[in-house]
Parts: sequence; C-alpha cells; structure tokens
Amino acid sequence: NLQLTETAEHAAAAIAKIRTGTFTPTLFGGIGVILLRAVVCAALTLMLSCFATSWLFTVTVSLMMILAGQLVPIARSVWQGPPGSAMGTPFHLAILLRLVTVFLPDMQLFNVVDDIAVGISVGSDIFLRVAGLGAGYIAIYLLVGYLFFAWREL
Repeated sequence: NLQLTETAEHAAAAIAKIRTGTFTPTLFGGIGVILLRAVVCAALTLMLSCFATSWLFTVTVSLMMILAGQLVPIARSVWQGPPGSAMGTPFHLAILLRLVTVFLPDMQLFNVVDDIAVGISVGSDIFLRVAGLGAGYIAIYLLVGYLFFAWREL
C-alpha cells in the first residue's frame, strides 16, 4: 500500500538534481585516479618481478609493500615531526622510517577518491598533483625494474 504523494514536478526536480550531481568532471577524475593507483601497483610489482625468482615472492612482497604504502604518511609524520618530538625515537627506528618514506609509494595520495565519493568537489590542481606523483612513481619503478633486469641478464 505504497502511496505516492509527490507531484510529477517534484519528482522531476529530484531526478534532475540527482543527474546533475552524478556525472561530473570530478567523477571521471576519480576514475582516472583509481586507474593511476592500479598502474602504480602494477609498476611496483613489475619492478619486484625483475629480481625475484618466484611468483609467490613477487606477489607477497608487492602486496606487503602496497599495504605498507598506506602507512607512509604516519612514518613521515614521525620522521618529520616537531623538532622536540624526534628526540625519543631510537636511531635504528629513525633510519627505518626514512627508508620507508623514500622507497615505498605513498598510497594515501590516491585517497582523493573518497572525497569524490561523498560529493566533495575536488579541484583540478589536486588531480594534476596526484597524476604527477603517480607518473613519477611509475617512471621510477619502471626505470629501476629495467636496471634490475638489465643487470640480471648480463
């Protein structure tokens, strides 16, 4: 016994509001960021496969590196925290944090998609920054993979 009490004009206005908020340029930018994240993960896996001897090692280590990449901002905040806060960090932990922030991809950069999903408008400058950093990750991982492969084949 569902009764529709809305008029056709109200329903048409609600449908038009949904349509205007659905297919926006930020949605397509978000799809591009998801694709860029996948390509960064693939480039990282390709780099690892150039020196790994088994596929199980390659898949496991790349998965661990991608998961650890989600924690890079935390490691960076501990490493580059306020001047007085790093005094309590042991030397070996500080070195580990520096290595993590240098060699692992910062996968939190690609979480701009979460803002798009809830309807927040994201500027094109943010998309360009994420695309530039993603392209940098891809270029470095492919270059290092090529160097590993060329060194291994000699």
